[in-house]
Amino acid sequence: MKKFLLITFIFIFLILSKAINSTIWIIDQSGGGNFTTIQEGINASSHGDTILAYPGRYYENVNFNGKNITLASLELITGDESYIATTIIDGNQQGSCVRLDNEENGAIIRGFSITNGSGEILYERLGGGVLISNSYQTNPIEASIVNCNIFNNNAVSGGGVYIFESNVTFSGVSIYNNYSSWGGGICVIYESNITFDPDNLCNLYNNIAGHALDISVSDAINDIQVLVDTFTVQDQFDYFAFYQHSYTSTGIITIETQNHFIERINNDLYVSSIGDDSNSGLTPDEPIRTIALALQKIESDSLNPKTIYVESGTYSYELNNQIFPLAGKKYVNIIGENVNTTILKNDLTAYTYIMSNKGNTILKNLTLHSEDQCLNHSIYLSQCNNIQIENIIVENSTINLSGSVHFYRCFNVEIDNLIIQDNVSDGGSGFWFDGGNAIICNSRFDNNDSYGLDPFVSNFYFKADNYLQLENCVFSNSDIEPASEEYPTISIGAQQNCEPDIKLSNCLFINNSTDEDY
Repeated sequence: MKKFLLITFIFIFLILSKAINSTIWIIDQSGGGNFTTIQEGINASSHGDTILAYPGRYYENVNFNGKNITLASLELITGDESYIATTIIDGNQQGSCVRLDNEENGAIIRGFSITNGSGEILYERLGGGVLISNSYQTNPIEASIVNCNIFNNNAVSGGGVYIFESNVTFSGVSIYNNYSSWGGGICVIYESNITFDPDNLCNLYNNIAGHALDISVSDAINDIQVLVDTFTVQDQFDYFAFYQHSYTSTGIITIETQNHFIERINNDLYVSSIGDDSNSGLTPDEPIRTIALALQKIESDSLNPKTIYVESGTYSYELNNQIFPLAGKKYVNIIGENVNTTILKNDLTAYTYIMSNKGNTILKNLTLHSEDQCLNHSIYLSQCNNIQIENIIVENSTINLSGSVHFYRCFNVEIDNLIIQDNVSDGGSGFWFDGGNAIICNSRFDNNDSYGLDPFVSNFYFKADNYLQLENCVFSNSDIEPASEEYPTISIGAQQNCEPDIKLSNCLFINNSTDEDY
């Protein structure tokens, strides 16, 4: 009887507020509606229709398929917010929970919990919870997300939401506890625009990423103004929110928040694999367990740099819920207890450590290890200055791109006792430094092999702007087998229009090889 009355109310609502030719499709897992899955309702729908889901956990990866429809829970017609928590789209780690990528215009997602998505694999995994991507089609996507909770999703870009060439409005949306390499909560890319409802405020907090933990913006149409009730921190937002400029982009991102989730700590912090995240982290006797949380909390400045001390142990998602990548923070050092016993085992995502547009940091006494996880890079630093790398081992990784350790446009880099060993790639498995200068001493680059159509280099690649100094380094046992032409295992040279000072002292090159056909 209750269900009958509710359905009657729904149809009255439809008559009053929808066009005559539109249809409402009932999704009910018990069999009382038109369909039992959301996707079936979408497939049957036409522009202007409403897909109305009854409470339940829907293990689906929903695709709007270019239809300008409303997808909603019973929160839409009742105003009862409890339906948000009880109507769940669960991506089951099989892709994005919800996907719009075919010129949808006026699509609405309303009243759901959206969770456990892993992103769609385009050029990489994008949009763990929601993917809205025009993919260079004619018309930008126009969409609204209303009164939804987006949490516990992951991707390489946009752990919660990924937006490309689209215009999206957020109203009453909470985006939290998502993680990715870039833009843990929201990632906005290229000629997009996002708007936050100033009345029905959103929440954006406690997301984790290697860069721009809560929101990353690149080449948006306009300045981005984030209006929220709760953000992760109260001020000094650049670690959590970042606008990446190109040559033509001049936009800015601003945060206006009423409340914050984390209190920053201007103090050294201590981490242990058997610690507890409810601890203060202020002494070795009260360590935090999660390195990423320590990075969120710690605060520092140029006059008083701070350090996160990491106790010996193995740190991984499987063993102790570590979240990777770690996001390097300016004037914050990460120092392990011992290089051989402090192990970061990345079993989670495409990077282990990222620092972008920052610098002034020390990374010391750590082994970065990956056996099963295919990485873009284990260590990635972009446009960073004043970097010290000491007593670091990077090993056993399968690399998608150029280098298990990758520097891009970095200056004043000092490296001592860096060991890169036993990595494999289809495009450069060892060390890659594209622009800048460095002093590299007492380091070993061993058994880093590259195979594929055009791997270019395998063990060591350096293009210098000002200088490169190599002292007491070993380059050994590395192989490259390109399919098209002969390339070396080691390449050292200058950036365009540069005449750098390159010095090699007491270095050993031994047992490196290329395809025997050349």
